[in-house]
Parts: sequence; C-alpha cells; structure tokens
Amino acid sequence: MAFETRRNGSYFYSKEWRNGRCVSSYVGAGRTAELINRLETSRRQEAALTRKADVMAIAALQHEDAQAAALFETLATLTNAYLLASGCYRHKGQWRRGREKKETAAER
Repeated sequence: MAFETRRNGSYFYSKEWRNGRCVSSYVGAGRTAELINRLETSRRQEAALTRKADVMAIAALQHEDAQAAALFETLATLTNAYLLASGCYRHKGQWRRGREKKETAAER
C-alpha cells in the first residue's frame, strides 16, 4: 500500500506483485486516501503487535520445554541409579531384577 502526495493532491495506491512485477492499482484520492492510509497503517501495526506477541509466546513455551527436558533427564538419571543400586540390570533396554545369589555350604 502506498500513500502518495503530488502537487494535485494525495492519492492512495494498492501495490501487489503479479508475474514478477509490481502492479499499482488506484484506490482513492483526497480525504478518502488519507483515511484509507490511516486504516492500513493501524492494520499493519496491529499485525506487527500480534506477530511480536506470538514470538514471545513461542519463546516462553520453548523455555518451559527446555526446563521439562532437563527435569526428565535428571529423573531418568536418578531412576537408573536407584535401579542399579537395588540390583537390577538392563536387558535389551528393559530393566530386570538381578538374580539372588544362593548361599553355598562354605559361606554359611
């Protein structure tokens, strides 16, 4: 969108790309052009604020996701340590209980 002021007055043109070229279309002149320009300016500002809010929301979610991943890693480490300490072992990615040692006559 373009608001142009010339010696005869002010004009508002809509600009868009067609087949690799920028094409201008006349929208209005005078007071109408000024009002359309204000409307388009406020629309662009609102869109920019919406984009900024979306970026901030995504950043907050990514931060929370990173915290959750760190917590998960800590819990996985603690769980693995507990299972190993309690005599379990991993078999093809699964935790299994270790075998109880049988006492021999010499150990009694």
